[in-house]
Parts: sequence; structure tokens; C-alpha cells
Amino acid sequence: MSGTTQIRTTWLAIAIVAAVLVGAIGGYALGAGRSSVVSRVGVASAAESAISVEEAGAWTYSVPLDGAWIDESGSLHESGRPACLAPSNAGIPLKFYSVDVDIAGARWRQVVLVDCR
Repeated sequence: MSGTTQIRTTWLAIAIVAAVLVGAIGGYALGAGRSSVVSRVGVASAAESAISVEEAGAWTYSVPLDGAWIDESGSLHESGRPACLAPSNAGIPLKFYSVDVDIAGARWRQVVLVDCR
């Protein structure tokens, strides 16, 4: 191989490695900004010791009695029972957020935030 050919081959190899690295870093950056949190709506049933919410024609979720929630004015509360889910015999329209959980083959959707606005 001549010196010029060897230099071109070296630069080509460097360019290929750089392109692969830029692609990998760019792909990671795009994926890292995405959230797996899904906004949902349903009708909640609130008892003294349990809260559930049924998404129309889909899942029924257990809502934590002491979890994150947003009040009517838009303020975030990191814990406590959501004010809009006081015990009631009536169905309560509710917006909430969940994440899909898959641990060792067990799958469920965990409610991570209740929106009382």
C-alpha cells in the first residue's frame, strides 16, 4: 500500500468511527428526553381506605392514598390524599398519569400523579 492510500484508508476509518459515535450519542439523546408517563382520564371511586379509577373500556387502576397530585389552582403536592378524591358514593371524573411497569413478567400500570384541576 502506498503512503497516500494508507492515509486515505486511515481517515476513512476515522470518519466511519466518528459517524457511528455521533449516531449513537444522538440516538441516546433523543430517547433520553422521552417520558413513559401517559396522561389518562377515567371515573374514580373513592372510599375511605381505597381509591380506584376506571378508564373507559380499559383498565382499572389503584390510586395511591398518599401520592403526588395537583390541586384546583395548579399547585403540586408531593404527598397526601388528593382533595378531589374525598370519600364519595358518586363517580368522580378524573385526569391522571400512569407508567407501565414490568417486573419479572408481572405487568401493571402505576398511577404516578392525580390532576384535580
